[in-house]
Amino acid sequence: MKKLLALALAAVMVFALVACGGSGSTGGQTAPSAPASSDTPSAPAASGDITVNDSDPNVTIMIAHSSGEDTVLNRACLKYKELAEAYSNGKITVDVYPNGTLISVAEMNEAIKDGSVQMIVGSPGGMMSDAIGILELPNLVNSIEQAHEVMQPGTDFRNLLNSVFEDVGVRLQGIEPCDFRMLTSNRPVNSYEELAGLRIRLMDSPVPMAYWKQWGANPGPLAWSEVYMALQQNMFEAQENPYDSIIASNLQEVQKYLIQTNHVMFYTALMMNKAFYDSQPDNYKAILDKVAEEVCAYTYQDAQDSSAANRQKLEDAGMTYIALTEDDYAKMRANATDADSIVKSAIGDEQFSKMMAALGF
Repeated sequence: MKKLLALALAAVMVFALVACGGSGSTGGQTAPSAPASSDTPSAPAASGDITVNDSDPNVTIMIAHSSGEDTVLNRACLKYKELAEAYSNGKITVDVYPNGTLISVAEMNEAIKDGSVQMIVGSPGGMMSDAIGILELPNLVNSIEQAHEVMQPGTDFRNLLNSVFEDVGVRLQGIEPCDFRMLTSNRPVNSYEELAGLRIRLMDSPVPMAYWKQWGANPGPLAWSEVYMALQQNMFEAQENPYDSIIASNLQEVQKYLIQTNHVMFYTALMMNKAFYDSQPDNYKAILDKVAEEVCAYTYQDAQDSSAANRQKLEDAGMTYIALTEDDYAKMRANATDADSIVKSAIGDEQFSKMMAALGF
């Protein structure tokens, strides 16, 4: 995979020399407002107190993610591209690869750790490491607002989370909630008890596999690209994702019910290979930090603006909305001990207790 990614990077660098904008289906996405290379001035430029000079190196950042193009997550990536290229005077070039077009979801988690790609964006979890699987534990937060507060730089939970990422060679540049992962199904689920026996497609990640099994469901892994067909052919009767991912893949065409399980928050996490970040000159580090801060603010607002509208789109498309109760959520949290054990064994009882305490447990 490393050889293939090296070839891909070489191709991107060559293409950048001969093309004026972003590439088509075989290359990175282009943010419309990003500066064109022909506009780069010969004199030093600055963003605030950050100065960029002609002598500074040219750097390419490939961002890989698995979400669709019309999603909060992809818009965050395009905003990152726009700002990084503008603030660096075009010295930093960012190419965005959505829909798993560069590498698969499973490969992304290894690629970001070993530096095969510079950056991935998505909702992190146990596929990266069992310790980061704490973000996949169910019913830890009650709202987007609460998730936003606990993820802010400087909070106890964020400080602990940063160290967990650094342990696997990743710098968590920023993280913001997008929306809860919701259950969609072809049979109604009106309570926690009715999760029993549900044939649900999940990512191949140990933490969600553990709690869905403990809840009595019948989970199984499947590549995202195959989910639509599997639901259509009744290989699975359910899946779970945030609203915009459901819409982007047209799952409303093959699913009847939208169940508000609110079991896990889907995050837009900006994850950069730590060695790559550490190798950048100080002015580039300052740019990347500034960009991450602004992208997080943009993403949080975008997520809030999109959530209600996306739910309405799904209902307008014919899906029936079912709300679970606080009692159901409490049962889901209480019956996730198998998943808790996976994370606890990865980070230790003391660290697990600190992180759960920072979340209010």
